[in-house]
Amino acid sequence: MPLVTAIINVRNGAATLREAVESVLAQTFGDWELIVWDDRSTDASATVVAEFKDPRIRYFLAPEDVA
Repeated sequence: MPLVTAIINVRNGAATLREAVESVLAQTFGDWELIVWDDRSTDASATVVAEFKDPRIRYFLAPEDVA
């Protein structure tokens, strides 16, 4: 289990999501995991996350749209 968990909640944030993930990857501390919780985006948010091949990054799609 990683010492630190960072969570990015996203809904149609593909335009800034890559920068947010890269900021986590740029940290000098390495014992972390990143959870990206996608609140049913209709843009390319899932594609942006899939571009990163780091096993510490975990993507979850919300099971339903509650907005």
